Amino acid sequence: MGRQGPEAVKEALAATIAAHLPAFLDAEWAEWGDGATVPEVYPRAVLPGHRTLVREHPTVMVDVPEGQMTENGAPYWGAFAHQAEVTALLRGDDEVVLEHQADRYLWALWKLLMQYQQLDGTLVGSCSVTPTRYGKSPAYPEKPSSPLLLKAVGWEVTVELAETAV
Repeated sequence: MGRQGPEAVKEALAATIAAHLPAFLDAEWAEWGDGATVPEVYPRAVLPGHRTLVREHPTVMVDVPEGQMTENGAPYWGAFAHQAEVTALLRGDDEVVLEHQADRYLWALWKLLMQYQQLDGTLVGSCSVTPTRYGKSPAYPEKPSSPLLLKAVGWEVTVELAETAV
C-alpha cells in the first residue's frame, strides 16, 4: 500500500536520492572530465529532515516545510503541491574545488529529480517533481580555527501529488 502526506513525500525524495545520486554524480564528473583536479565525493548520508548538526560530509538533507492543497475532491482525492528543500552540505579545504563540487551536485540533483518523476514509487496517486529554484551559500569556515570550509547547495522542489483515498 502506498503512502501519502508531507512525511511520505520527504521519505520518498530521500530514498530516491540515496538510490540514484551516486550514478548521476559519476555522469557529471565524467562529463566535466576533470576528476584529477576536482575529486569526486559521494554523499555519506541522505537524511529525511533538516539537521543543524551534521557529522559526515557530504550529507544531503531533504525536508518538506510547507505545501498547499491545489484541488479538493474530498472525500475521494485531493491534489497537493508539497514544497520541499533538498540541500547538500559539502566540506573541503579549497574554495575553488568546493565550488566545482557544488556545481556538480546541483546538476546531478536536477537531472535525477527530472528523471524520477514518480520518486521511489511508494506514494499514493500520480506525482510530478519540479525543481524550481537553486541556491549556493558562500564557503564558510567549519569552525573558527579550522582550515576546512563548508558550502551548502540545494534546490527548492515542488512535488505535485494527486492523492487518492486509501
